[in-house]
Amino acid sequence: MCDLLSMAEPLPCNLTGYYCPEASYEMLPCGPNMTTSNLTLASSDLDCLCVPGTHLVDPLRTDAGCAPCILPDYYQPDEAKVSAVMRPSATFNKVLALVKA
Repeated sequence: MCDLLSMAEPLPCNLTGYYCPEASYEMLPCGPNMTTSNLTLASSDLDCLCVPGTHLVDPLRTDAGCAPCILPDYYQPDEAKVSAVMRPSATFNKVLALVKA
């Protein structure tokens, strides 16, 4: 005899910011400041990526999440990066300049 769960058709794990481990009945959230690519289905926490403006807290553990870059000296415009980038000399942060104005 089948129960209701065994009769349900599997759905793709395509909600941004979540992943679905194999043989799981639920979607699990990515760590803090993390998301998933909208180009692939996420099946593990390794599919979780840092959002722009953040970097991995611990490059060896994606479950530790991502931390914001320290402004105004560091930035990260891309997603899925391990570290923040030091802002080049003779540049400024346009968003911070507008906020302080």
